[in-house]
Amino acid sequence: YSGNEIYTFDVKNQSWARPWGPTSPELINRAVITETYSDGAPVSRHTYAGLTYLPSPYNMLWSQGGSRWVLGYATKATWGFDFSLKQWKQLSDAPDTSLGVVSAYDPVSKKVYMRGLRNFLEYDPKSDKWESLLYEGWGYYGDNTVAAIDTRRRLMVFVGGKATANISEYGVFDLVTHEYFVPDFKGDTEILEGNAPGVAYDTRHDRVVAWDGGKGVYVLDTDTWVWTYKPLSDSLETPGEAVGTGTFGRFQYVEAYDVFMVVNAVDDDVFFLKISD
Repeated sequence: YSGNEIYTFDVKNQSWARPWGPTSPELINRAVITETYSDGAPVSRHTYAGLTYLPSPYNMLWSQGGSRWVLGYATKATWGFDFSLKQWKQLSDAPDTSLGVVSAYDPVSKKVYMRGLRNFLEYDPKSDKWESLLYEGWGYYGDNTVAAIDTRRRLMVFVGGKATANISEYGVFDLVTHEYFVPDFKGDTEILEGNAPGVAYDTRHDRVVAWDGGKGVYVLDTDTWVWTYKPLSDSLETPGEAVGTGTFGRFQYVEAYDVFMVVNAVDDDVFFLKISD
């Protein structure tokens, strides 16, 4: 699909909007791979886990890498959509990327952290500059992994993807020491090899929470590295099974309301989940 429009869901007012786009069809070159359409806006792309929101003072949708329409070629380009100005801006290219980059915004440092093909990177939106924090020479990470940042312990927790002899898609990157390691996870660890599940950090309960479809969530205690599956009541209406292409960033924790939300598919309702103490 060549459309590059943006859709937003207003949690407070329970309503959808389209603040921008799409590019007019006559401005779309359907024969070549480009970074932008003729209007200067970024082409449509599969974004995987390369999308993240940057709050005030940026109020920006940040997009890195991905698989560009038409033929799926990767790109090092980084884009930002300013919701205040309602316009796109091309930012600095990433020094390393892949189709399935994994990114997350850290509200403590006010920077974006990203795992590319072989590098763990830091992006500073204030200076529009990149820095490589760790180079993994054997790299080549897949494209069905997501991550959430435990802001209290300064850890970026990666979930999803299968471990191989040379590399583990899931693991933890320490934002302070810049070390990548795979803890001795225990408990209901099947979530670790999920297909791009949704994952978010619950600031109130101090837990990483993941959803991979069905009537339940997985909760991680990052002090003990124990995953616990929490089934939901059969009486609750739920989104059902996750779509086959993965959930990625469509599962989020909304701190203002202390709820999780998921947009499972374009034709489904928006679902909210509140976890009790």
